[in-house]
Amino acid sequence: MILITGGLGFIGLQTARALLAMGETCVLTQHSLKRIPEALKGEIGSRLFIEELDMLDAAAFLKLGEKYPITGIIHLAVHWRNPGTHVLELFENIKFNMIGLVNALEAAQAWKVKRILVASSLNVYGDERTVPWREEQPLPLTGPEPVSAIKKSNEIVADYLARQTGIECIMLRFGEIFGPFSPWDSPTNVLVHAAVNGTKPDFSNVLGGVSAQDGADRCYVKDAARAIALLQVAETLPHRVYNIASGRATTNQDIVTAIKEVIPEAQVELPSAGERSAAEVPAYQDITRLVQDTGYRPQFTTTQAIVDYIACLRASNE
Repeated sequence: MILITGGLGFIGLQTARALLAMGETCVLTQHSLKRIPEALKGEIGSRLFIEELDMLDAAAFLKLGEKYPITGIIHLAVHWRNPGTHVLELFENIKFNMIGLVNALEAAQAWKVKRILVASSLNVYGDERTVPWREEQPLPLTGPEPVSAIKKSNEIVADYLARQTGIECIMLRFGEIFGPFSPWDSPTNVLVHAAVNGTKPDFSNVLGGVSAQDGADRCYVKDAARAIALLQVAETLPHRVYNIASGRATTNQDIVTAIKEVIPEAQVELPSAGERSAAEVPAYQDITRLVQDTGYRPQFTTTQAIVDYIACLRASNE
């Protein structure tokens, strides 16, 4: 039985679906989110269980192991408030996420689970210009923005505790994951929602604006979820860090083109970057390790992902 913290989040739900398809049973923790997709409701109480959990409550966390025979953990839960100008929220983000991580690792050690997977981020690579980004490349210890600071700290602490206690802890460096129920205002999510809602995309809060040539390693959430599930059920894993990504760069224009194939009238055109980034190659992550160690291959092309994303939004009225 696999415990997924943050299990009702957009990545957690899809990961649960992927694990159920592989014959696993899952416990999903939730704190603020309550939604359960129709496709999973039939599994509740038999192969899928939902538990309320405050990640800061170590005792409550450990009690889950008394109720369920948990053999693996996928730690996706995150506490995040945009700090803006509120300095205290900077401290809160760091403190709450570190406590949640330590509680998850303590539970993994107490329950003697086979493996714990912990969410990290492409932000640990920072402004590294050499692409693709590889798991083994050296990284500076500085954290110029909050996500990189939190995730680098988490990776260091998790690695130390795992080595000291004998826990098998795997770090998941997520690319730009997009898809239904995502809470993030990434360009892909904004463009797709605008197209479905019949509005123009609003990027007024993006410093410097958004251009057609801007890009990133964009991975559809259903592909990311399958990658996570494959890592969790693998018999053995030779590495402790894996990129969870598509392994290719996808530009905003690629997203716009895919949207237009489904909704031709969508008003999602973006301005050209001109000379600003004409020669720049958008960063992307190498997924050789993931492919070699699990057999993972992305199943969705950009167009297929956008088609599925739009269908999901229309079906759920999100």
